[in-house]
Amino acid sequence: AADGKPSTGTFKITTAKGEVLMEEVKADGTYVATKDGKVVETGKWEQKSPETYCETADKEGAKQKCFAEKVDDKGIYTSTDPETGEVATIVRVGG
Repeated sequence: AADGKPSTGTFKITTAKGEVLMEEVKADGTYVATKDGKVVETGKWEQKSPETYCETADKEGAKQKCFAEKVDDKGIYTSTDPETGEVATIVRVGG
């Protein structure tokens, strides 16, 4: 992951719009995203490089989406959506 730690774990994601999601990135190559305790998306993930994290949702017709990730000089971990350019802030909360 961009923070130099393993890609697996539990992450709190705050979107550019202020939505808060929890995402569990599992060692078996799958992920589960929840909002307010309810599952909103599942799928498969791939860490192509420390700065490139990709997901493919478990829905018909889903294509792999790769996010540009980085940690700035203040230690803020961000992920940029390749389709919208929106930047989400990520905090590792477990794992």
